[in-house]
Amino acid sequence: MTKEERMTRKDAIETFVCDHLTSYDLVTVLSHINRYDGSLADESYNLMEDFDDILKGESPMAVARAIHRGIFYPDDEYFKVVRDKGKMALFSANWDDLIDDALDHLVNHYHGDTGFTELDDLIHAQSGALFDEDFEEVEPDDVPYIA
Repeated sequence: MTKEERMTRKDAIETFVCDHLTSYDLVTVLSHINRYDGSLADESYNLMEDFDDILKGESPMAVARAIHRGIFYPDDEYFKVVRDKGKMALFSANWDDLIDDALDHLVNHYHGDTGFTELDDLIHAQSGALFDEDFEEVEPDDVPYIA
């Protein structure tokens, strides 16, 4: 394996998340992070396909008011319900809106499990670890690796 084929821990986490996780998987990872330390509670989104199930007890007028109070686009991939002092607001987001905060947290702050064993192995690796294209940790050569 050449040095060019190696990935740093950060690169491996970013590549794994962006290339292997689906929208549903991202919701799962964010949920695990929030249960672990609550640090991404503001990013606690649901899949848009679950909209009807999550809001089925709300009246159409309550949903309309919630959309008006928030920032909501029905074509986005995710949504969240925010309740404050008895009032509900709906906010929506796409993958690009959520991924930067999630990646930063996974690389720099998070030490828990994600629900994905391979990703957990990357997160729990030492900061100087190197990985191959299969996300297997490799030993550094005598020549230092420069990212």
